[in-house]
Amino acid sequence: MVTQTVTRRLIRMILCAAFLGVPATIAVASNSSAATVACTAHVNNPNPTDYSTVTVLIHTRSNARISTTAHYMSTDTVKTTQANASGTASVAYRISRATSGFRVIVTVVARSGSLIGSCSTSFTPV
Repeated sequence: MVTQTVTRRLIRMILCAAFLGVPATIAVASNSSAATVACTAHVNNPNPTDYSTVTVLIHTRSNARISTTAHYMSTDTVKTTQANASGTASVAYRISRATSGFRVIVTVVARSGSLIGSCSTSFTPV
């Protein structure tokens, strides 16, 4: 139940941030008494061209399980990975013909045992 509430809050905050045009990286923690997993994310190229690759770079807890979702204009693409012992991970998104000028928000959820953390980043194809 807490996970669903955190996820709903995260989605609302990300959508508001996209609308307001705030910086690309947002770290979110639940206001519940449960501990959370720290999470930060950024992309290697904020303005990719067609047929290029964007890499989402993530830092979180050691060996955390990570799920990323890229929210394109017409579809969502989900990828999973695991952080290494240093807490870093990367996920590559191949940009085919994504809508130019549409800000693609990538949400990241990191899980370690019963702990969860969320963050996001974005890129805008040109």
